[in-house]
Amino acid sequence: MFMLSPTGMRKTPSIYPEIEPQGGVRRADFAAVLPAQISEIIRFEPFLGIPNCAKRAKYIRHFVSPRFDRLAIRVAPARFTMNAIQALAIAAATLPNDEPLVAQEVFGMIYISEEESAALVTHELAFEAVRRALVAAASKESLVFPAVLGRAREATNTFSIKSGSSNDLTGVKIGSFWSRNPARGLPRHNSTIVLLDQDTGRLGAVVEAGKVNAYRTAAADAVAADLLARRQAKVLAIFGAGNQAGFEVTALARIRPIETVLVVASPSPRRDAFVDRIGDHGLTARAVPAEEAVRAADIVVTATPSRQPLFDATWVKPGTHIVSMGSDAPGKRELASELLSRASLFCDLPSQSIQIGEFQHVRESIEAGTLIVTPIGDVIEGRGPGRRSDEEITVFDSSGISLQDLYMAEALIRAKSVPPLI
Repeated sequence: MFMLSPTGMRKTPSIYPEIEPQGGVRRADFAAVLPAQISEIIRFEPFLGIPNCAKRAKYIRHFVSPRFDRLAIRVAPARFTMNAIQALAIAAATLPNDEPLVAQEVFGMIYISEEESAALVTHELAFEAVRRALVAAASKESLVFPAVLGRAREATNTFSIKSGSSNDLTGVKIGSFWSRNPARGLPRHNSTIVLLDQDTGRLGAVVEAGKVNAYRTAAADAVAADLLARRQAKVLAIFGAGNQAGFEVTALARIRPIETVLVVASPSPRRDAFVDRIGDHGLTARAVPAEEAVRAADIVVTATPSRQPLFDATWVKPGTHIVSMGSDAPGKRELASELLSRASLFCDLPSQSIQIGEFQHVRESIEAGTLIVTPIGDVIEGRGPGRRSDEEITVFDSSGISLQDLYMAEALIRAKSVPPLI
């Protein structure tokens, strides 16, 4: 058996001048393009492969010895190309029938900086990646582990670790909140996503994702709203005027014909600047009291660190869709229990929602079966009902799960189109 390595090989682009890339071909298509006697003696042994990317290798450079008895391949994430398949076929054909060719996919660890990820991410990219993550979260094959909450030497500096795995991806996201960062010219919030190789457990990718995290959170709320909010929803009420609030407005305005944004926040220059920014995007925006906002709203988003309900349940009109995304730790709370008892409840992950999300405050009723919570992934896949009437009040608890981060990292790696290692 030949283990393939670039050691002692020489690049020979002139050996096969007639072989040019002919488009992507998946590994599963090998048998269809290679003669049976050749495809039977070729097998793959992934090495340091980035999860799910090894199946989409786009860049392949091949090395062969003068006697064609060894072959080395280096792959960067995307898809296998026809020229590499033909090179494999030629090399394999020169080997004795009893000596199988072993092709190694070789990856280096991928790193995407904060500046790169911020330049790559878009609301469209985030929406599709998070939608896939929510589907994965609702499947039996995926695992999401309990979040770990910690703090640094200064009690105001906190962090969380969220981890999980699916058929495609395994990894963790570390989210941090460093309270004094603005004085240093840095954002309070930061995130780092780490992908592990599915086969070896070795480090596959590190993605700095501070700004990406805001897109990811807003995308989850937009995916849910696209399924649960009424199609004609035009008035959005948002509690909070911080960094996340702006991303929420933009993401929701992509999937519903939002015309008016009502901002509920304490008077401050930051709130006034936020209202002005919304207006710059062509939406009518103004700061109003909580009751006025909730009574008028078709969609309500709460993006605060609150530990008590932000508004009275009786202010919510029939047909309203509500998103709670600020409740992501024990004790946090944005919605009244009375509202949850008269609404249809949805979330990203039930087991986490009742631990650290908004539904922790009605956990006993959920575990007793008095209240039913539907994973939004089940709605996407058609296993669970979404909105059933224009009069129904719906609530989505968006506590944020690790799979969203892992799928965002994978999407960014694809968008980056990492160049070949050779």
